[in-house]
Amino acid sequence: MLDDGDDPYVWLEDLDGADAAGWVRDRNAESIAGLTGGERFAALRTDIRQVLDAEDRIPYPGWRGDHLYYGFWRDATHPRGLWRRTTLDQYRRPEPEWDVLLDLDALAVEEGENWVWQQATVLRPGYQRCLISLSRGGADAVVVREFDLVRRAFVEDGFTLPEAKTGVCWIDVDHIYVATDFGPGSLTSSGYPRVPNGGGEARRCPRPTSFTRGARTMSPSTPGTTRRPASSATSWVAASISTAPRTTC
Repeated sequence: MLDDGDDPYVWLEDLDGADAAGWVRDRNAESIAGLTGGERFAALRTDIRQVLDAEDRIPYPGWRGDHLYYGFWRDATHPRGLWRRTTLDQYRRPEPEWDVLLDLDALAVEEGENWVWQQATVLRPGYQRCLISLSRGGADAVVVREFDLVRRAFVEDGFTLPEAKTGVCWIDVDHIYVATDFGPGSLTSSGYPRVPNGGGEARRCPRPTSFTRGARTMSPSTPGTTRRPASSATSWVAASISTAPRTTC
């Protein structure tokens, strides 16, 4: 069995190291040159783009519980995408009418950012607010911003979390659970949060008291809240320990 002293590539485990980043860039350059150098690459790229941008693709929205179906759609006109919703009656039609909630292409131009859609966490019940996670260029780290589904706009004084590998969920309209970078000791060895916290009193998100802490070698700790009709909400935290099955704290 090898230890760190016998491993000639252990220096690649330095996630933020300049040498490791340079090695990755060099390997990427080699791969790109090998994959794109042939004559067939341009034809394959064109064929794949036609499939991805086809207008007759079947949209696969998800039901949010407010009798509306939400989905994210990309095409040639909207390469960054549209977050939109529709009714079940409209979805059954050959050409549904979609209610566009957020045009990510327009937002990227307006804010001068390379935004890539990640996810939206909707407040239940009511379905009037959500927490939208956007990344710069498709990175793992995201910026989280509160969005008003009625006004179709970001909430000016709402929850806003800076760029980090963050997980969030609602407690109620004035409180959220947050798993993010809270400073030294709050991240796993791979840079993901291990200290989910509950807070956000009065539309803010200060550093609150943690209610669980994962090991530094664990995968991300993810907070969540489950609500059932005629019963109180149950809060939970899920974490993966290495490649073992998901456990719940």
